[in-house]
Amino acid sequence: MSWSFTSPTTVDGTRNDDLGKQNYRNAAFDKYGQPFYVARNSPHLSHEYMEDFLGMKATVADGDKGINVIVTDNGSVTSANSATYPGGVVVLAASDTSAGDNDECYIGSEALNWTINTGKDLYFEARIKLTEASTNAANIVVGLIDENNANALEDDAGGPDDDYNGVGFYKVDGGTVWQFESAKSTSHATTASAGAFASGTWYRLGFYVDSEASITPYIDGVAGTPITTTASIPNDVALGWICGVKNGTAAAESLYVDYVRIVQLC
Repeated sequence: MSWSFTSPTTVDGTRNDDLGKQNYRNAAFDKYGQPFYVARNSPHLSHEYMEDFLGMKATVADGDKGINVIVTDNGSVTSANSATYPGGVVVLAASDTSAGDNDECYIGSEALNWTINTGKDLYFEARIKLTEASTNAANIVVGLIDENNANALEDDAGGPDDDYNGVGFYKVDGGTVWQFESAKSTSHATTASAGAFASGTWYRLGFYVDSEASITPYIDGVAGTPITTTASIPNDVALGWICGVKNGTAAAESLYVDYVRIVQLC
């Protein structure tokens, strides 16, 4: 759900915290789908996380800057910063030179810093790109999850695990669309086609969690159909961010990640 903008409210020249928080909620998105930070300079109203990968090493190791790295078949996470990819970009390579089907690579936050609760509205966004090495064969996941482990995406186009807690976008081997899902244990609410996926295209994948009531997906700032099945919203579970890629064939797939941004009301 998007909300109309209301300018910050002050009383006798001092920000009213309760109204300031409501204004932040009302202004969760501007017309371009970006979060509007009424409370940006008030950390007691909201907290903001931003990883733009500007300070990453050439090769990202597990634990660098609090990032969890999981690879199989000697895959890697490396800085892609260059004239082509300025401003902080990492590339997740699912394989080394001996690529195999179901090789995979994931990055995510070591700490599980986000919990969906009443009144704790949350906004997530990541910017990613993948140019498929084998037509339609790549598997991708982007979002929040309770465990960043191998097989966060199951083998052979299986998608997310049958039993997990999280919210996010994914694409499976053989698929040409983004799917969107919210899951609490074995209760899943899935949008089978949240938007088209095109190889070699940058996407801003985001979602807005309206308390514990609904979750609205956004692709490049355009809102999709909200998930309102509350049994499938992973409230009261600590979550961390995840981005990952898995080969769908013996061709090596690589995912480019520009940034991850998360904002939540305190």
